[in-house]
Amino acid sequence: MSNTGQYFPSAPPAPPAKSGPSCLLLGGIGCLVIVVLVVVVVGVIAYKAKGIIGNAISVGTSTMDIELKLAAIRNAVVKYDDVNGKYPANLKQLVPTYLPYADLHASTDANPDPNHVSFTYVKPPQGAALTTEIVEISYTPNFGVGNSQTSMKMYYAETLGGQIVQATRQGGRLINRVYLPPPATTPSAPGSP
Repeated sequence: MSNTGQYFPSAPPAPPAKSGPSCLLLGGIGCLVIVVLVVVVVGVIAYKAKGIIGNAISVGTSTMDIELKLAAIRNAVVKYDDVNGKYPANLKQLVPTYLPYADLHASTDANPDPNHVSFTYVKPPQGAALTTEIVEISYTPNFGVGNSQTSMKMYYAETLGGQIVQATRQGGRLINRVYLPPPATTPSAPGSP
């Protein structure tokens, strides 16, 4: 048997020339469109997450500010009673001897005037129980983003014994009430470093 090309047929004819964009060009454009869409979606998610995370940090900072100032006000009320034998008639009587004026204004107050008193004081009767709530504040935190804001209201109070009470209300209905431990530190008193 001779090897004369019987076993190796000739190569097939070349495909006809294509007209229009190549497969590589179409694939590249399609890939670019997908990449652009992914970048846009990731950007939108990051923007929304930034708002949610920023609001959560803001609420946490506000809560800490309120708790520290409640403790400072309670300590000043108790010290005033120790020195004068009676509780102050209002919170302004504590300034500046027992408390700096700045401790009477919370960062959550809608009134930006630093001289505005944000807290409500309820003068306790002499000999009141340590569970008597003497100073309180409520505010509506910004938990949502855009149009999904919450109507939840936070309530904080400090008892004569130094216990912080936190309650959450939504639509006028009490959702929960918790007793928190006192904060580790309080804002500095007038004249202290």
